[in-house]
Amino acid sequence: MATFITNEGKYNLFKSGWKSKVVKAYLYDADDTLINSQDVTMVMSGNTMVLSEPIVFDVASGANDVSYVVIGDFVGSLLVPYYQKDLPALYDFPTAGTLTINTWVFSIGGIYTTTTGKTELLNNGWESKIEWAKLYTTGNVLVNTQSTTFATNSSTGAFNCSADIVFPVTGGTTNVSYISLGYTNGSDVVLYQRTMSPTYNYPTEGTLRVDDWSITI
Repeated sequence: MATFITNEGKYNLFKSGWKSKVVKAYLYDADDTLINSQDVTMVMSGNTMVLSEPIVFDVASGANDVSYVVIGDFVGSLLVPYYQKDLPALYDFPTAGTLTINTWVFSIGGIYTTTTGKTELLNNGWESKIEWAKLYTTGNVLVNTQSTTFATNSSTGAFNCSADIVFPVTGGTTNVSYISLGYTNGSDVVLYQRTMSPTYNYPTEGTLRVDDWSITI
């Protein structure tokens, strides 16, 4: 077994977030036999997503090698698995009992995602949120802003720029350093900030083009 996010899980995370989508937890043994399922509700705690209450699985007597848990949602009557997590050990149940998961914290890592971006991704996803890309120098001077959109690939779960982003840059601009992605809601909300290496100098007027940008988990 293994612990991993499925492509469907990646897709739904970028598309609409997990908080309102994860509704079920399934318990399996090492032979991929379903042991029990329970409803779950996720809530936000700061920039992490947690269980609203413990998950208590009912396990029949004679169940052996209880191994892993899958969470996901439904499309019709079909479970769509988002995330599979191995248990810390294999468990045997000579008599009927329960297996309880008291806490389960989901967080977003990565150095480019802002704290707000992590919260937004788990709560609502990014696909409907990102409106612009802003280009800055190392001194945090805004060079240019361009409208942009990203879309999620349903097969791979990658989050891709829908079209090239072309920033005009004025001559004499130095140390062009990073790009922020976000939206405006009264003020600018930055979700993701990517630093470029090396920085770029423009002794004469030019452009900086981003023709392939894929964000993955």
